[in-house]
Amino acid sequence: MESNKGKKWIRSKEANEKLSDTRKRLIKEEKIKPYIRTKEHKELMSRKIKELVTQKKLFTKEHIENLKKNPRYRPLFQKGNQLWKNRNNEYLKQRIKEAMNNPDVRLNNSIKAKLRWQNPEFRKRICESFKKRILSEESNIKRSKALQGEKCYLWKGGISFEPYSSKFNKQLKKEIKKRDNFTCQNCNKKENLCIHHIDYNKQNCSHNNLITVCNSCNSKFNFNREKWTEYFKNNFIEKLLVQEVMSSVRN
Repeated sequence: MESNKGKKWIRSKEANEKLSDTRKRLIKEEKIKPYIRTKEHKELMSRKIKELVTQKKLFTKEHIENLKKNPRYRPLFQKGNQLWKNRNNEYLKQRIKEAMNNPDVRLNNSIKAKLRWQNPEFRKRICESFKKRILSEESNIKRSKALQGEKCYLWKGGISFEPYSSKFNKQLKKEIKKRDNFTCQNCNKKENLCIHHIDYNKQNCSHNNLITVCNSCNSKFNFNREKWTEYFKNNFIEKLLVQEVMSSVRN
């Protein structure tokens, strides 16, 4: 006869179902007590896991490959599920970087994020969670200092501190707003209006270079400046030229 030494005993699905049914029945009859994890037990388990991870005995490359082979843990690695990611693990870090550098993965993630934000319940839940987060004054000061000057991703060499020309006064702003019928030329709003330089040059105050926009649109135009300059040159300046020609013909 063959010895069963070293062989793993695998229980069938039917046997597992029978065991769970009998366990439920015995708990109802109060013959056995249900297994409940206490706070102390959870803390102890988390401590042990952290110790194993720091010692590089848990979530190593070999360990993850073995988990993938195990039918019990295989669903964790399938599409739609995420394995617990530890920041101290260099192998997982490398895998995440490789995935994020892949353009197909990034496109797929962006599509999923957009679909999530279309759900109003999801947006509401996120807003409520942010409202609960109350940061201290020290943390706010640290965050503001970390994004000042050259550290900020919007830094353009300090061009925002450059002064406007003397021609860019209240009278000129009123003329431009009147020409544009006191409406934002991007979203058609009629509140919180300001004047925007199309070529982002503060010294160029010609009428063809100025446009009426709202504050929210003006903040959008700080991103992708080349795109917005081309957009306004192709759409807005052509309209102005047509208006000037029509006015000259009428006169």
